[in-house]
Amino acid sequence: MNSEQIANAIIERAKNLQQFTVHVPVPKGWMPHGSIPYDLMVMKGTAHIRVYDTAEEGAIAQVRNWLESMENEE
Repeated sequence: MNSEQIANAIIERAKNLQQFTVHVPVPKGWMPHGSIPYDLMVMKGTAHIRVYDTAEEGAIAQVRNWLESMENEE
C-alpha cells in the first residue's frame, strides 16, 4: 500500500465512524483509574461508555480491551 492509499483508507474509515454507547455493569463504588479515553458516566451500577467505531462489535471490543488493561495494571 502506498501513502495515498493509506491516507484514503484512513479518511474512509473516519467517514464511517459512528457513536455507540456501551453499557457495562460495575460494582458499587467502582471508579476507573488512569487515563479515561472515552466519555464515561456511571449510574446505578452501570457504566455508560460512549465510543466511536465503524460497528457496534468494534465499540464493545474497545471497551472490553480498555477494562482488561485497567485490571492488568492493578
